[in-house]
Amino acid sequence: GYLKEDHIRPVITLVIHFGAEEWDGPLSLHEMMSTRDMELLSFVENYRIHL
Repeated sequence: GYLKEDHIRPVITLVIHFGAEEWDGPLSLHEMMSTRDMELLSFVENYRIHL
């Protein structure tokens, strides 16, 4: 179990684009999802993709 004195480690997601053309895809987790239901999305962190 998780105790109050425990600590978590940070997680860094790294995305590397090797394409010859500039990236024109989604720049956040919400943009990658097929739903636009704001009530549902309010439970999902909207992680940004930093390019």
